[in-house]
Amino acid sequence: MANNQDGGTRPSLAMRVIGLFDRATGVIDTVLQWTLAGVLAVIYLLLIGQVLLRYVIFFPMGWIEDLAAYLLALLALWGTACCLRSGQHLKVEVILEMMPSFVQRLILIAIYVFIFYFSYKMMFAGLQLAELGRTEAAPSRVFTLYWPRISIAVGAVLILIQTANLILQEIVALALNRPRTPQNPVQIRSHQ
Repeated sequence: MANNQDGGTRPSLAMRVIGLFDRATGVIDTVLQWTLAGVLAVIYLLLIGQVLLRYVIFFPMGWIEDLAAYLLALLALWGTACCLRSGQHLKVEVILEMMPSFVQRLILIAIYVFIFYFSYKMMFAGLQLAELGRTEAAPSRVFTLYWPRISIAVGAVLILIQTANLILQEIVALALNRPRTPQNPVQIRSHQ
């Protein structure tokens, strides 16, 4: 922190960059939440349409089920990035809460680094899988498997971005010796 002319302190360049990155990931998260709401609505409409086509009109279309299944996978992968940012992902904190705040943050950083590494590997595996499906048709033969499979790589990138933000936030909180609360693991955002 540097002193400004008013006698107060202003954030260092590193803190401003981290704050800017946090705001950017927040914008990504907001856009992603709206996108996922739209995807969920499309899945719902597709399945209602398929039921009507199958049982009322007696003209089922196989591609609807394929598309709904692939969109559901997209919803799960991309939704993981949203859950990470908001802390709504599945977690067991019984043992973690028994430890001192400093150790808790170190463990969380280690967990986030593991998630980052796994997402990094998943991104490349998703790209390779998508390339394999470039000419391979879905079971309905209406579209190729490239687009459903590329959602794996995109989901991994979204998880990477949010996890990088969480790692930075935890490191800053650790450096500033801020206490961790179980309800809101990342305390940096509320102090900016």
